[in-house]
Amino acid sequence: MTQLAEIIEGAAGPAAKRIAGRRWLGICTAAFLLAGALSVMASDRWEEAGSGAVAILPVPLKAAAINGGSFSCAERRWSFRLRAETTPAAPRRETTVVVAIDGADFPAKANRSPGVVTVAVPFEMLDLLKAGNRLSFAFDGEPATVFSLRGSRAVLDAVAPRCSAVDMSAYQSVALSETDQAIGTAAKLMAEEAALFREATGKQPVLAAASVKVVADAEMVFASLCGSDRYYGESGCTLSGFARQGVSGDWREVYNSEGVALYLDTKTSADGWPDLATLAEGGSAEPSHWMWNGLAYEIREPAIAKDAELRGAVQ
Repeated sequence: MTQLAEIIEGAAGPAAKRIAGRRWLGICTAAFLLAGALSVMASDRWEEAGSGAVAILPVPLKAAAINGGSFSCAERRWSFRLRAETTPAAPRRETTVVVAIDGADFPAKANRSPGVVTVAVPFEMLDLLKAGNRLSFAFDGEPATVFSLRGSRAVLDAVAPRCSAVDMSAYQSVALSETDQAIGTAAKLMAEEAALFREATGKQPVLAAASVKVVADAEMVFASLCGSDRYYGESGCTLSGFARQGVSGDWREVYNSEGVALYLDTKTSADGWPDLATLAEGGSAEPSHWMWNGLAYEIREPAIAKDAELRGAVQ
């Protein structure tokens, strides 16, 4: 600024000073207008944060108690972190919230603390946030704020891959491979399914397998066929588990699902058969749990799951 003032003062004659002054005023005005325009552009749509799986929400279209916030993911769990009006000695508490996307309501739980409200939402809401126009929050029946969803699709597509993986270290991973020693057995067991796939798609599916030792004189083989998300769903794979008693026993299917990451829950079992934990690739953060019912694996219902957890705790 000082150098520019000296240049203006040193210009020849009053006219030159007036012209230089006008030019400087014009430059300043243009700069301020540009900064204001960029500020508006940056605040009326969703934006990526500097790092991590974090999206910055735009300035609210309407605000009663919330004046901004972010949307972030950790271990595939998505949550809003909203800036709230701070009140003296505001207690930390859980409250009810209704998250609405284009008028469709989704009840949820929120944790409130001074200046911050955290709202956890299911993974399935991601697609709605990408496709919608308006996002609103109402706490304890009182409307709090409305955000535009402008630009949300591009931002969420960019930040979602950065979300950290679910911690499954408490389980034993079952890694299927195209070169596993059970691949020959798996090829026979999946032959009919592979033929149906070829007939429907005209392609050869990719076979992978893993053998698992369970109780004495029993054996399990897990096998997957992958090749088309149109045929097998979002994962593009099907996964089956087969078991037999003794080396001469007949194989029978005891588990089947879409393609998932597969784990053994060795801390919880039924008659020596470990529970299974599965995690959908790129989907929900909550594993599905399967237990042995004496003949096959079945999904654990909430009540059964609680009982199984208790069994695991006392074993």
